[in-house]
Amino acid sequence: MRIIQAIAYNIPMRVKNSTTLPRVLSAICNVAIAFGTPHAHTARGAYLALRKFDELQDLSNQQLQACVRHIIGKKYIRIERGGSIFLSEKGISVSGRAAIRALKPHVPRVWDKKWRLVLFDIPEHRKVSRDKFASHLKLMGFITLQKSAFVFPHPCLEEIEALGDYHNIREHLTLIVADSIDRERELKKLFSVGT
Repeated sequence: MRIIQAIAYNIPMRVKNSTTLPRVLSAICNVAIAFGTPHAHTARGAYLALRKFDELQDLSNQQLQACVRHIIGKKYIRIERGGSIFLSEKGISVSGRAAIRALKPHVPRVWDKKWRLVLFDIPEHRKVSRDKFASHLKLMGFITLQKSAFVFPHPCLEEIEALGDYHNIREHLTLIVADSIDRERELKKLFSVGT
């Protein structure tokens, strides 16, 4: 990312394609220590370890058991004797996508009266990454100003950097922080700030 001053920053149960798979994989990423129990190297042991996690309590036993069998059978993870657990490339990919979908900038109680503009000039041969990046910006709450320019009223540097890294396009991004912007009245209404 380039730096520009106004202020700018360098920027039978279906398991597959369900929300269960990324939730379970994310839980595994965050709490792999539980797999240090003596029998966690088996599917049953993995299920028992995962059953303890708060974020998985709403899953039925059948759902969780099916997901554990699925992630081990499809090699999303590898559990070694002694409890060491590793995410495979497939597991990392699913967890990464889930983390990116959940990525949202913090919205402070009081607006700092600054606008964050995300500009990008991503080459045509990276069209898929460009389109996915733009879609993720919209999901995060950004509004399109122009085809490759989005605006947001709150701090978002870390989220933009993470999104740029995820899509491998960070060097094509510029984040500008500005005190004023054209269409400001309309944007304040759209974002419900400064009114």
